[in-house]
This record gives sequence, structure tokens and C-alpha cells, in this order.
Amino acid sequence: LKSLRRTLASWKTSGVTWMTLASLKKFTQDDADFKAMLAVRQSMQATEGDVQAAYAYALGKAYADIGDIDKSFEFYREGAALMHKARPFNVDNERAFCEGLAGSFTNDSISQLAPSPIESDIPIFVVGWPRSGSTLVEQILTSHKQVVDGGEVNLFRTAAMPLKGFSCEHAKAYEARFADKAEAWQGVGDVYLHLLRERFGDGGRIVDKSLNNSRFLGLIRHAFPKAPIVWMRRDPMDAAWSCYRTFFSTSLNWTWSFSDIANYFKAEDALREHWLSLYGDAILEVPYEELVCNKETWIPKILAHCGLSNDKNAYSFYKTKRAVLTSSVAQVRGPMTKAPIGGAEPYRGYMKDFTDIYS
Repeated sequence: LKSLRRTLASWKTSGVTWMTLASLKKFTQDDADFKAMLAVRQSMQATEGDVQAAYAYALGKAYADIGDIDKSFEFYREGAALMHKARPFNVDNERAFCEGLAGSFTNDSISQLAPSPIESDIPIFVVGWPRSGSTLVEQILTSHKQVVDGGEVNLFRTAAMPLKGFSCEHAKAYEARFADKAEAWQGVGDVYLHLLRERFGDGGRIVDKSLNNSRFLGLIRHAFPKAPIVWMRRDPMDAAWSCYRTFFSTSLNWTWSFSDIANYFKAEDALREHWLSLYGDAILEVPYEELVCNKETWIPKILAHCGLSNDKNAYSFYKTKRAVLTSSVAQVRGPMTKAPIGGAEPYRGYMKDFTDIYS
């Protein structure tokens, strides 16, 4: 915090610095940082839209801390509107893409692919909406003595680039280039595992919670038939509010609008149901609320599904020293808490655009 305050002393209109400061502390009505942030309100109007947006999100967090829900939402909405204007999201394209992907992967079409010869279970794939608890599960798993590390590695996309697409049709066309079709999948798997080793080194399991895992799951499951998959679920209202109030550094353009969030969630839900219909018990669904309320039941389930022993380190995951690069970093630095459950309730009256679509 001291470093952030020094930065703001000389650069009072740094929106991202205000937002970072806000994410690391809890404000009070008489808070000196809160007063300093309010004092630069007029100056912020002359900055770029994304800078203003980050500052607005910081104010939204500050007003939430002091219990002024109306003011809090006012500033979250201001920031989201600025980002939505700068980074629009095409709902129709998203829906069509997910529907096409589900239509492509069927039991029949998958049976026409050559079996993958890859025996490795080194990767553990974690899937779920952003803010659904995937970083929490990643931290639990990476605290296990047999797991090296993990994160939003985004390396399967690179390994699968020769396929030139996500669908089963792309997979078939890729296979056709090989005399021995199994070599096609061996190549994808070898490249992916090599990229993991380059980043994390040898000697243990690795958690991959890349945000696009749900889109690649057909290819992932076929290439790595022995790799476990964990799918996080969370109360939709809480997840939607958490997405909306989070200023994501990545291009999650659907998070700036409640209607976009609802449509994105529905598309993801349809994909989840489709993958479950194909892969069944290969996917472990973990309800976030049940995990935080009953870790003694769910942590062993998660570890067992991933082929890991019941390591005591997984229960004290918050003591594990490793870089966490997502917006959930604060949540995994302490013990599990029920506090996020029901977090959307004070804002329910502002979320009609979400509830009208997602029901």
C-alpha cells in the first residue's frame, strides 16, 4: 500500500493505481485514501476512458466498503459503461459459436477420430465461469506435494494451432494429413506437455485453468483421455455480480453488461451440459458454495478425482507461496470464508437485465 500511495502522490490520475489500492484494503467513511480518491474526481474527467473506468471501479469498491450500495453501483455502472463502449461484445456470434461447437462434437463424430496414444495425466484442467471459484481450486491443487504449479496458462491453444479451429471437423481434417492418424494427437500432446515443462519445469502435475478451456474441451478430452477435468459451479447471481464489479485486465468484454453476462453464462451452460453428456464422470462438478462450507468433504473429492492423495497441505492452501495472477488473488491468501456467498443480494434490484435473461 505504501508503494501505491507514493505513486498516487506524484500521479494522482492513475486509474489503475487507485483500483489496485482499492482491491487491497477495506475503506471506512473517514479513510484518508478515500478522501484523497474523491479529491481527484474532477481531474479524472480529463483522462482516457479506460483510466476513468478503472477509477470508477475503485470508487465503486470504496462505497461498497462503507455500505453505500446506491453510490457503489452508480460508480460500477459508470465504469462498466465506459468499458462497454470501448469493447463491445457480440452476443449473436458467441451463441452461434457455442452452438456450432456442441453440434460438431457428438459420440458419432468423436468415434471417427483416431484414439489418442497419450497416457499422460500431468495436466489437470479446471473449467468454469470467471469468478466461480476456479482460482480457489487451483490454489488447493497447487498446494499438494505432487503438483508443481498452474494458472491461466493458455498453452493448449498454441499446441492445437495446427488444427486451425476448435471443431471435430477441424480435428478430422488435421488427422487426414498423417499416414498414422494417432501421430496427429501425439504431436499435439507432445507440444502441449513440452510447453508446460518449459514454463513449470519437470517433476509434477500442473493445473491448467485457462479461461478458454470450455471451448477446447472436446479437443482436450480427446488428446488427453486420462487428464482429469474439474468444473466449478457457483450461484449465477453471485457470479454475475462478481464479474460485473471486477475490472478484468484481460479482454472479457462480456463482463461490462448484465445482459451480456447472462447470455455468456447461458452459452457456457449449454456447453457444460453438452460436455457432461459426452464425458460424464470424467468431469467432476464442484459447487463453490458447498466447497467453502464443507471443505472436509469436497477437498478429498477433488483430490481423488485428480488422482492425488489426501495431502494436508491442500487444506491450508492459503499458506502456499506462489504467484497468483488473477483478480481472485486476495481470496486465496486466507482461509475459506462464506462471506462471498450471497454477495449479489444487496445489488439484486440493479440486476434486472441479468435476471430477465438468465432464469
